[in-house]
Amino acid sequence: MIDGAAAGDQILFHYSGHGAQQDTGHPMIEKDGLDEIICPYDFNDHPTTAISDKEFAQRFAKIPQGVHFVWISDSCHAADLSREVVWKEEGLGLEDKRYRQFKRTNNGLARLASLDAELKEALGLATSLLNGALLSGCASHQLSADAYINNRFNGAFTHYLIKNLNLYGTSTTMKNIIKYVNIDLAKNGYDQNPQIEGALAEQTFFKI
Repeated sequence: MIDGAAAGDQILFHYSGHGAQQDTGHPMIEKDGLDEIICPYDFNDHPTTAISDKEFAQRFAKIPQGVHFVWISDSCHAADLSREVVWKEEGLGLEDKRYRQFKRTNNGLARLASLDAELKEALGLATSLLNGALLSGCASHQLSADAYINNRFNGAFTHYLIKNLNLYGTSTTMKNIIKYVNIDLAKNGYDQNPQIEGALAEQTFFKI
């Protein structure tokens, strides 16, 4: 996706699925000792089968200036490695909460005693601001809900994000879009707070 990208291009990366946390191999960077991860279809609780925030940082640090990059993550980052699945039919008040919990191993990754500046830069973590915009379905300690809305299953965050993009995607900033999504989720009883960060947060989602 990133290879060959040049100023003026628009890139969208959307992930809707399991998110979790695992023991980090870089404790000098992560104060809580955990990496945020997404879980591909073959995830088995081993670090080699996950994609961590460090890997994303490495890849996305290579995006050239002038590229309009938007990253949407409708996933959980729960400390107990669980994802809350809410089958909720709006308007009827029916709700059945189930948990898909990954059995956490105690081994974790070997912890580093120290981390120098060269290694930090090699990991692609020296820059503090994403060259783009990250729209996340919840805060890092929260769970992202699935829901049954309009006779189909949806990620709740993705559903309300699409709704507000259809209404305001070309007329207001992504930061404001996330505010509207938070309002919709709260009004409909979802206990999650979408976030936005990155250099493009004050720009529109659709570059015209």
